[in-house]
Amino acid sequence: TWFWMFVIVLVYNLVNIAEALMETWMDAVIFNFGTPAICLLLVTVCMTWPVFIWYLIQTFAYARQVLAWHTRIVQMYGVPASFCTQEDIATFCKAQKLDVASIITPPEDQRKTSETCTVELVFHTVQDLQLAFKKELLTPHLKFGGNKVRVRPKMGTNAAMVEWWIVSAEYMNESVPERYWFRASLSCLITMSLMKHVTSGVVWTWVTLQNSCGVIGWLFTKGAMSLSLLVMLFFVGYHAFMEIRDAHKEMKHETRAHRLAGVPKKAATSSV
Repeated sequence: TWFWMFVIVLVYNLVNIAEALMETWMDAVIFNFGTPAICLLLVTVCMTWPVFIWYLIQTFAYARQVLAWHTRIVQMYGVPASFCTQEDIATFCKAQKLDVASIITPPEDQRKTSETCTVELVFHTVQDLQLAFKKELLTPHLKFGGNKVRVRPKMGTNAAMVEWWIVSAEYMNESVPERYWFRASLSCLITMSLMKHVTSGVVWTWVTLQNSCGVIGWLFTKGAMSLSLLVMLFFVGYHAFMEIRDAHKEMKHETRAHRLAGVPKKAATSSV
């Protein structure tokens, strides 16, 4: 435990050292060039990690589309290779009254070298897939060309979530050049150091406006700060405490059998 705490503190220490070095360089640049340097640094920052956040959102959205496609697929294992053609599978779907969007069959060279292959049926929606199993148009085991074929959805809920993260990570690892990460890290350090100058400028502007408005500015500032303090007290403090308290109550009064460490509470109560 202490080893991992040391690793966390060490990483935090290295980040602080890197930020201090970046801040020293930034102070020197701003001392020599003033406000234009701050503007150029802001432009530099906006062109790096904020754009990556946009790319990350787009990656997650695309991975979700891939995930939605995979969850509509049923895989048939052990289909005789001689029947793994579009025509034969389409005939099977017609006989079973299966409304599928497309059929994915193995390539011809694989059919020639294997006795059995895997065929995928792509349904229009997940509901259509579930309905096919519910109506027993498809069953976990069925006969196809004299062979016993296993049939199952390609991806369940948990596997789909794992696949979503894998697809997203693959795109970030393969599509984004490795040299980008170093540049993005420097951009993050610039942002951390630049905030000191930006916040000081915001505070100076606010104080100037407050003084120019006299008593009205003073009253408005006090009111706004009081309101923000109360919002933080209730939104962050009180509601966070209540949510954790309710979660603890739910855990303490758990009745679901797969979440219990011993005899279910209802069963124990009824036996007394």
